[in-house]
Parts: sequence; structure tokens; C-alpha cells
Amino acid sequence: MNERVTVDMSRVDEALRLSAVAGRLEADKRDAINAQERAKATAKLILYGAAALSLVIVSIGFAVSLANDRHNNRTKAPFPVEVFDPGIEGTGTKRAQIMTSVNLFNTIKRDTLKTGNPFLKGITAGHKYKSSESKRWDDAWCYADFTRDDLDYTLTLENRTLWLRIPRPPTAAELKQLSLSTSDVDRLRAECPWRDR
Repeated sequence: MNERVTVDMSRVDEALRLSAVAGRLEADKRDAINAQERAKATAKLILYGAAALSLVIVSIGFAVSLANDRHNNRTKAPFPVEVFDPGIEGTGTKRAQIMTSVNLFNTIKRDTLKTGNPFLKGITAGHKYKSSESKRWDDAWCYADFTRDDLDYTLTLENRTLWLRIPRPPTAAELKQLSLSTSDVDRLRAECPWRDR
């Protein structure tokens, strides 16, 4: 019974080593898949962020452009149009004519109006002509100006086109703020200083 049994542990060690290597390979594979998914998500975030940033930049540029146009009050140079002019002797010569649109305003001040509203400053009617040589206006509008508590208010009363009259009803808040009734607004609308066509 004194026999010695020798066990070759090298095979067990090799099996354990191979098992450990296989486990590391599986873990590395999972880590690589997770890293790939994170990279895709990061790429999407960068793409969406760049798109949002470019939209913000375009919006800011557009807003600045609108603000510049509004505050600079630049007028575009009118373009010349060839107009047939029969002339005195009927020679039929052409001459250049400048085409520009024209806005004319008529205003009635508070002193002329017989209203009891202490905030009313006046009523104005604006008329837009297609060119300086037009005999008739194409669009018109009328509004009343008010001042209350050092604040200026404009109440649009009516718009007109060649064929339409479009009265603008005031809101309840406007009536309350300016101490008006609907009949007061109708009386102001009747006083609009329209130009005859």
C-alpha cells in the first residue's frame, strides 16, 4: 500500500488556462459589442447636435437680417419702365418712367374729433398707390392712436382694398384698456379720413 499515485496536473492546468482564455475572449467580445453600440449612439448625438446648432445659426442669421431691414429703412432703387408716349405730334417715342409705390396719410387730431375719450390722440388713414402716377389707391387702412399711462396704443379700425371694406373688431381687452365701447369704435371708424378714389 505504499504505492504512490502520480497525477499529471499539467493537463488540468492546461484545461483551466484554456477555460480562462475562453472566458476572457467572451468578455472581450461583449465589451467590443457594447463599445460599438456606444460609438453609434455618440455619433448620432453629435449628428443631431450639429443639425440643431446649424438650425440655431440659420435662425439667428434670419432674425438679424429682419432686424436690419426693419431698422435701416433702406429703400430699394426703383426700376425704370419703358412707357409709350405718343408725343405732341404722335411720333410714338418711348421714355423711361420711374415706378415706385407711394403711401399717403390723412390724419384727424383729437381737437377736431368730438369724443369724450381722454386717451384718444387722433385717427389716421393710410393709402397705398402702386406708383406715383396712379390716380386711385389700391389698399388703405385706418387706425386710432391712444396714449394712456405714458404708453402709446394703436387700434386698427378698418382695412380696405379696391372692392372690400374689412372692419376690424377690437378685443375685449382693448376696449377695457382704452375705455371704449363697441359703439365708440363704430363712431371712430365713421370718422376715418379716407381719400376719395
